Amino acid sequence: MNSSSPTLPGLPLDRFFVKLPYSRLIKGALELFVQRGMRPEICFDAAQAEQLEPSDLRPAAEALAKRGLPCTVHAPFLGLNFGSQDERERSRARTALERTLRLCETLRPVCVVVHGGQPEYMTDAQYAAWNERALPLMDWTARTARDQGTRIMLENICHERPGQLAPLLEALDGKAGWCLDAGHMHVFGRTPPEDWVRRLGARLGQMHLHDNDGTADQHKGVGQGRIDFARLFDALLRSHPDTPRPVVTLEVNFERDVETSLKTLGPVWPWDRG
Repeated sequence: MNSSSPTLPGLPLDRFFVKLPYSRLIKGALELFVQRGMRPEICFDAAQAEQLEPSDLRPAAEALAKRGLPCTVHAPFLGLNFGSQDERERSRARTALERTLRLCETLRPVCVVVHGGQPEYMTDAQYAAWNERALPLMDWTARTARDQGTRIMLENICHERPGQLAPLLEALDGKAGWCLDAGHMHVFGRTPPEDWVRRLGARLGQMHLHDNDGTADQHKGVGQGRIDFARLFDALLRSHPDTPRPVVTLEVNFERDVETSLKTLGPVWPWDRG
């Protein structure tokens, strides 16, 4: 991949976002993104969100703007429990999201990904209670993001069934979209992709694409695991034929797996290529 070749194997690179941890951004990776014309999904952890000031992001925002590259943001999630039974834990999670949205005032992302559940197994009843406790925070986050000109996307994590995430999205009544994480669905989902897109596809706003062999959340390049992306896309378009192209992020190694992922996606991509 090089800066003179922004279009790869039939799919335009500049229609995708690529995962970029903030820890790599400050070590010079942003320059690589700018050179190659890659649009970053900038991922923060809780400590970074707490310590950074909006002004700290201004050089990155200016570099992206100069190149005409928009970004997305992934909010912190490790160590945070948005629907905890403990009010202190929910307060810490709210602080992390508040700080993230402050940073977004400078970055002006297209959207902000927020984990829609916990990275651990929960029963349907536990998820129902978790959703109820998380709703006030998610509603505040969604409204604040909307006022800033962006939108939050709730990502499926360890959800086994779409019905565990659907009530939270439905309660937000259009203020948030669904971030379909194909890798998480493949590892943790216990129902076929047709069920997921039938229940949640109308709320689709973003996709996280990466691959795995079904045993762990490996974030391999697309085509390096066992996910049937053709089946996933076909199921989505069959259930919701008028679905507009979502925001799509390649959650793969940005130095190694972007080109091969685009090559693999090319033959099965269901949306326009321009």
